Amino acid sequence: MAAMRHSTIDLTMNVYTDPALLDVAGAVEALPSFTAKAARTTDHAF
Repeated sequence: MAAMRHSTIDLTMNVYTDPALLDVAGAVEALPSFTAKAARTTDHAF
């Protein structure tokens, strides 16, 4: 919004964002695992 110098977020979202083009499933799959098993195997050196 600021980079485009839009006065409202609605202008940015309604004109420049097409929800059909957003890869939500791909973004979720790219997240690291946060399961309990993954937490136990992580080395926490503090």
